[in-house]
Amino acid sequence: MRMHFTRREESHKEVLTDSVRFRTHDRYFYSTKHCWVKEIGNTLVSIGIEPTLASALISPKAVVFPYVGQEIKREDPLCWIIVDGTALQLRAPVDGSIQNINRALHDNPQEICDHALSSGWLVQIRTHHVFPELPSLSTKESIQQQYDMERAAFNILLTN
Repeated sequence: MRMHFTRREESHKEVLTDSVRFRTHDRYFYSTKHCWVKEIGNTLVSIGIEPTLASALISPKAVVFPYVGQEIKREDPLCWIIVDGTALQLRAPVDGSIQNINRALHDNPQEICDHALSSGWLVQIRTHHVFPELPSLSTKESIQQQYDMERAAFNILLTN
């Protein structure tokens, strides 16, 4: 796994679990599909890929985005991150309308891996719910438990 070194912020936490570094942030909520959601306005949110998954991506080549204005439902395909030989499909963590896409990722998709919680954001969505009353999201504490269980299941698959 690649290591990334970034400026540490006071609200930034790191949890080390069996040599996998999980990075979470106090102002972010997480989906079960490894996306983060951050409030920008009352019903406007930014969405990106969870940092641990982002750091595991090897040399993303491109991002395929939805179009601005597109209505999207939770669990619909949100975007695809193209890597050598395959594409990682991300699912929308919330319902809403696409307001903006991160056009800088067209020229530098590696930004997703290097700065997943900041300039590596993917899309901005106007939700149909007031944040943080979004029913499909988890806090960093509860999602950490899920990620730990997924990592354990993955390790079992690798050893069998």
